[in-house]
Amino acid sequence: LTQCNSIRSNVLSSPELTQAALDLTIKAVKHHHPSVALKVQNLMAGTRNIKESYSVNFETEDISIIVSSITNELNKINDPGMLVVMRALLEDWRSFQQKA
Repeated sequence: LTQCNSIRSNVLSSPELTQAALDLTIKAVKHHHPSVALKVQNLMAGTRNIKESYSVNFETEDISIIVSSITNELNKINDPGMLVVMRALLEDWRSFQQKA
């Protein structure tokens, strides 16, 4: 039971994220961290409704990888509109990270 509690303490439960947010997260993460991208993709398995929101549960290490990957992607974006979207996505994940 103690081991189970210690494992659970490393898993974060997020507010719900939209399919679009998760799709952008996958794109930001997949090249350098495919296993984390697969975890994100698996959240949407069987459901591909753009209006649906997904409750996310990740380990703190995965959240750090996602935040780092999105931060790195920001440096590559030239489109001002996409830059705004990715910054908002980064803030969503950072706020999730800070709840740890």
